[in-house]
Amino acid sequence: MKSVYFKRIIFFIFAVLLIYSAYWLFISVQFKTQIKNNLDYINSNYSNIKVSGYPYRMSALINDLSISNFENNFLSNINFYDVRIDMNPFQIDTLYLRSNQVQGLEGANSSESLFNFKNLQGKIVLSEGMIIKLLLISDYLDLNYHEYNIGKISQTVMKINLDNQSIYQINFSAIANDLLNSYLGKTKISLNGEISSITNDGVLQIDIIENENQNKLFSAPLTISNGKVSFLFVPLLDLKDLSFF
Repeated sequence: MKSVYFKRIIFFIFAVLLIYSAYWLFISVQFKTQIKNNLDYINSNYSNIKVSGYPYRMSALINDLSISNFENNFLSNINFYDVRIDMNPFQIDTLYLRSNQVQGLEGANSSESLFNFKNLQGKIVLSEGMIIKLLLISDYLDLNYHEYNIGKISQTVMKINLDNQSIYQINFSAIANDLLNSYLGKTKISLNGEISSITNDGVLQIDIIENENQNKLFSAPLTISNGKVSFLFVPLLDLKDLSFF
């Protein structure tokens, strides 16, 4: 009698393992196909996509990813030095991103670096195919514009949340060293505001504060009208030009 029960338990365990393995394989194929379709849609280049991680997770490694489909003179290329996308097989609406280095090249001169992230990590939460939450963290960012070095930036955190009113809540904070070579020392940069996902209108408030004594060095609003960002009525860039999704 005990032998019969033991065989049933063994059979049940093997059946569960077989069903889960088939489920993992099916989801992993869909996972890889969706990543490939999205990358092909934005006209990117990459050398290989490999999915691993059985049985606990799905981990897609994208080698030599480069994106160059920009309709503006602000950016020419974004190069990712390998990207890893992780997903829980039972929580497919949440993705975790990792890349050792992400470099953006200027549109006017593709050899000049516009930004250079190191150890970039992110979390994306989806709902019905739409991004409703985005979190990006990096411990190093070198920011440049033409021949000017804006600063070496650390502790970078960006949060974007889409609420029920179709409003993107944007929060950005970072610590900069020797900002624009005009202030020697550490400063805290914060950018907070809202942008409508329907009209592309909004207001962002930028503040630069001394990190040590919290004195405010600079504060000003950035207005956004139909995706166009302006500072004191001077147009800076068009967010729609930066979008490649």
